[in-house]
Amino acid sequence: MIKTVKSVDLKGKRVIMRVDFNVPMKDEVVQDDTRITAAIPTIKYILDQGVKTLTLMSHLGDPSKDSKKAKEKAEKDGKTFDETAYIKGKHRMAPVAAYLEKKLGKPVIFAGEDGCYGKKAFIEGQKDGSVIMLENTRFHKEETAKEAADLDKLAKELATYGEIFVNDAFGTAHRDHASTASIAKFVPVAVAGFLMEKEVNYLEPIVTSPQKPLVAIIGGAKVSSKIAVLESLLKNASTSLYLAIVLGPTSRPMRLSGRSSPSMATGLAAASKVSAPM
Repeated sequence: MIKTVKSVDLKGKRVIMRVDFNVPMKDEVVQDDTRITAAIPTIKYILDQGVKTLTLMSHLGDPSKDSKKAKEKAEKDGKTFDETAYIKGKHRMAPVAAYLEKKLGKPVIFAGEDGCYGKKAFIEGQKDGSVIMLENTRFHKEETAKEAADLDKLAKELATYGEIFVNDAFGTAHRDHASTASIAKFVPVAVAGFLMEKEVNYLEPIVTSPQKPLVAIIGGAKVSSKIAVLESLLKNASTSLYLAIVLGPTSRPMRLSGRSSPSMATGLAAASKVSAPM
């Protein structure tokens, strides 16, 4: 069992919450709100407890890496590339804050495009019960840094925005980033949200006392990134299946050609080493 928001007194406290609002965007419009909807029960519960402020933070793609890939593709296709417009359309949190506001039926105050640093006074200047949304955490290189000192620089700043840290971003909980893991070292209290609790409750029995036979079905395009999960699950699983779907422009499954990329070939080779016999 993990400690959740229900186990702490939230009344009159400032809360900093990590959510997974990494949703697909097109021209500043949310294309799929599944992840936003999943976080709302925790958000509403926190607000109902009479908190001073609730500050939300999330990544939304990787502005630097994604824009570089988009630029290279545009140049290859002989098209012009407007980096500012691209980032505004896909990586800014302001449209997500506006979308959440409609879902909550309550104002969600965007903290500004100037990043996540130096927002303590802004947050403390909001009225009690306010919901604040920070800018995309991945605009800061410290968010995904390799060195602990760099991760801690951003984490310490984020920790000043709340007395209680709530992590409800299960989809990114495995990443050792400033806003997901390092921040927990610098806040007095760190707990999980309801989404995190639900997912852990689903997975814990599979790891601790699985019923047999157990088949692990892993999906996703990045084969190599699933190897560690496969290796872990195979300690208990009878067999495993890896399903990868490639979608074309019309969102219909496409048949893969005989050629494969080096990364796919490497991933498949690694996957074959951890596959249990059928």
